[in-house]
Amino acid sequence: MVEAQGGRILWTGRADQILIGDPAEDWDVVALVWYPFRKAFIEMVSKKEYQEAHVHRERGLERTLLVACSPMVDRLTDKKETR
Repeated sequence: MVEAQGGRILWTGRADQILIGDPAEDWDVVALVWYPFRKAFIEMVSKKEYQEAHVHRERGLERTLLVACSPMVDRLTDKKETR
């Protein structure tokens, strides 16, 4: 679904240890996903197929955190942010 919206998974990794912050807020996995526009993400999560799949995601995860960001320094992609 990510790629269908023009996005791509840039990086995933296991979260080993909280170095700064509340150690009770530990995480198992971290993923960095790029979308060409926020609108692409919103369109994806609004689709019926996503909503149906999301039910299983909600049941399978204790918690999630989603942070929308604007690039400042981006050495992971060859894309340039235009505003």
